[in-house]
Amino acid sequence: MKKNLLLLAASTLVSIGAMATGYYHIRTTGTTSEYNMNQSTGTSAIYTGTGTAKANELFSPAVSLPFAFSFYGNAVTQFKASSSGYITFDVSQTTDVTSNTALPNASAPKNAIFAFWDNLRLQTITQGSSTFPSDIRTWTYGTAPNRVFVVQWRLTQTNDGSNATNVTYFAIRLYENDSHFDVVHNYGFGTFSATVGCQNADASSGYSILSSPNQNFGGNSGSYDAAKSHVYSFYYGTQ
Repeated sequence: MKKNLLLLAASTLVSIGAMATGYYHIRTTGTTSEYNMNQSTGTSAIYTGTGTAKANELFSPAVSLPFAFSFYGNAVTQFKASSSGYITFDVSQTTDVTSNTALPNASAPKNAIFAFWDNLRLQTITQGSSTFPSDIRTWTYGTAPNRVFVVQWRLTQTNDGSNATNVTYFAIRLYENDSHFDVVHNYGFGTFSATVGCQNADASSGYSILSSPNQNFGGNSGSYDAAKSHVYSFYYGTQ
């Protein structure tokens, strides 16, 4: 009996050890007042589209985080943001990848978080006398040691330009003193699908939402409603 119990305990330990540590997600609906999609103060545009030329297949300059963030168990302090809807913590990357896939995949960007990865573009829209900026911007809210850093894409369009009124607003939120991050789909017009997930530095570990690379855009359609934003919260560990 004692021998059998020891064998069972050893088997259990082997099974636990074999469980790979990685990211998993939980989806909720709605954002709190701390996060404002239309934030007007303390923001910094790191890439801006124009009204005459599309901005696609491009990276922002390297941007320093306001705090070290733990990603796949490693501290990262800088990132680049892509016009194609993702950020990479490998700031040596110079070539944007626009053909989205499920994850992990060796052809996908490494050390990256994918908010809505597809062949997208930034292009400011003018309607009559009104101009609507298309950009990637950042801001931080909260107080140390519990700050949240936001990377937001505004008015992204599909790069084929099939319908300039089809646009999306989405964001990534990184949490201080935590390996937790969120992907927030605020709202959009039209129908989009892309990859949502993350991948480590050598593509040995990655995770994408089940429907990726054809994950439909969440959030509200047609107008912004914070209560209807889709929030995909990613946690590092075993579920």
